[in-house]
Amino acid sequence: MSDFEEFKAFYALADRLIAESDKETVAEAARILALNVAHYQQKYGALEFENFEEMLRADDIDEQTAALLSGGMQNLVGALGQVLGMADEDGEVH
Repeated sequence: MSDFEEFKAFYALADRLIAESDKETVAEAARILALNVAHYQQKYGALEFENFEEMLRADDIDEQTAALLSGGMQNLVGALGQVLGMADEDGEVH
């Protein structure tokens, strides 16, 4: 599966999990992701946010961007799965 196809699959799964979640569940997942970003920033420095919203909406992207988007959706699905009790100890949602 290409990175772009993987991104689309995780994006669809994230949409499904969000639709099945209440506001507090989504907020808790956002808190987990915020802590992950803060940890990264402490360790490696500030993140530069470039046109991320445009990347999410693009129809044609390169493989590097597809890998970034796929990784982001995996993180979101993992955080939602963790809050919903659907993730294993590695963060895999089942």
